[in-house]
Amino acid sequence: LKLQNVSLGGDKPITLSLGAGEILGFPSLLGSGVVEILDGTSGRNPFRSGKLEFNGFNHTKTNISQKIKAGICLVPGDATLEGLIPKLTIQENILLSNRDKFTKFGVFRGSNLRSFCQELISLLDIRPNNPSTVVEYLSGGNRQKVVIAKWIAAGAKLMVMDDPTKGVDVGAKIEIY
Repeated sequence: LKLQNVSLGGDKPITLSLGAGEILGFPSLLGSGVVEILDGTSGRNPFRSGKLEFNGFNHTKTNISQKIKAGICLVPGDATLEGLIPKLTIQENILLSNRDKFTKFGVFRGSNLRSFCQELISLLDIRPNNPSTVVEYLSGGNRQKVVIAKWIAAGAKLMVMDDPTKGVDVGAKIEIY
């Protein structure tokens, strides 16, 4: 990821680069501009100026859907409000961004989807470990893990995380980290 002279408004432009496998965190206070960096990178709100390059391609003007297709995904701080549909199951939420992978001629291939979801549930230790569990009955930490599972399933190469452990218990925080 390369951000070159991206502008967040009246602040000084920012330039940074991040290599494969690297993690960059911004300790911040409200109003410090970090949310704008995350929003601009994920496509939620475009930067006012500058350039965003990811995997060698210019994504400065791409919208959120195009960024997701390129592998740039947002894990919001509030999974319930921004990352999931609470009335749907774990499996259905994972499917939201992955319909094309699990359909053939518009028909869902249920057994493939269920086993794939089960693998993600095991990998991320989502509890309960049943893909048919309705998300609204999960703890905050398990909801956040479902958002992460959804983006892993979508082939995320860059997860932009906006306070991913907000409202999450200590055990789940460690797992998310």
